[in-house]
Amino acid sequence: MAVSSLATVASRLFRRPFASTARQRILEMDAHAAGRVLPLLDGGSLDSEHTTAQLAGLVDAASVAELCDNFTGRRCFVLQHASEPAARLAHIWLLPKFPSGRFDGGAAGSVGVGPTLIGARTHAALPLAAAAPLVSHMLRELSGEAVEALAELPGLSSWIATHTAADLDGKFGVAAADAAMVMALDGVSITAFPTGLRLRTTARPAWEALAAEYAESAAAAEASLYRAAGAQSVGVAYVADTSEEGLRGSGGALGWLAWAQPEREEAGASVEAPARRGGGGCGRGGGYPLRT
Repeated sequence: MAVSSLATVASRLFRRPFASTARQRILEMDAHAAGRVLPLLDGGSLDSEHTTAQLAGLVDAASVAELCDNFTGRRCFVLQHASEPAARLAHIWLLPKFPSGRFDGGAAGSVGVGPTLIGARTHAALPLAAAAPLVSHMLRELSGEAVEALAELPGLSSWIATHTAADLDGKFGVAAADAAMVMALDGVSITAFPTGLRLRTTARPAWEALAAEYAESAAAAEASLYRAAGAQSVGVAYVADTSEEGLRGSGGALGWLAWAQPEREEAGASVEAPARRGGGGCGRGGGYPLRT
C-alpha cells in the first residue's frame, strides 16, 4: 500500500507541470481564437490618455508595423507615430486566404476566398476614418491579391427595430418580418437551442436585405472606411460575429466588401480566382468574435 501510494504521488508530481503548461496553452489558444487578446508585443494602446488635439495631426505621418503572426493565421497591423509611442492610432487584422470560402451565403462568384481585412479600430480620441492610411498600406501590401473586407454593423438591430411591422411585412412577408423583429430586440435569442436555428433561418431573407441596406449608409463606419478606399459592397456575412456584443448590435451580421479583383495573364488569357465552393461554417455559428 505504502509503495503504491508513493508511486501515485510521485506520478502526479511529475505530471503536474506538464498538465499545468497544457492547460495554460489551451487557455491562450482559446483567448486568441476568440479575438480578445493581441499578440504580446508593445503596439501602444487604443485607450491611452491622449486627446484628439494630440493625435489627429500624427495620422498622416504615422508608420505601420506588424505586431506578429500567431497560430490562428491572423496578422495584426498597427498605426503608430514615434513621437507618441504609448498611443496606438489604429489597428486592423488580416485573415489569410481561404480557398473554400468563409461563409455560406450573401455573395456570389469567387467572393469569400481572398485575404480579408477585419476588425478595424482607432484610438478612442480618433474617428474610424483615421484608419484610412492603414487600409491604404494594406492594399499596397496585398497588391495583386483579390482583397476583401468584413465590416461590423453596430446599430443595425436598433435601426431595424425602428421599422413598422407593416413596412417589413410588405417587403418580406409576415414570418420573416416577425422573426427579424425578434432578432432586432434580442439578438442573443438566435443562439438558443432549438428555437434559435429556426429563428435565424426564418429571419434571414429580411435580415440580409436590411443589413445590406444599412451597410451602404453613413452609420456603418467601418464599411464606409473600406468604401472610401475603393471597395464595393458584395453581400452580407450572416451571423458571422457570434460575440454577445455582435449578436445584440447587429444580429451577428457583417458587411462584406471587396476590391476589384486583379486579372492575371497566363498564356494570353485572364485567369480568375477559383469559384467559391460552399461556406466554411462561420455563417452557421462558427463565427469571428471581433472584440479586439
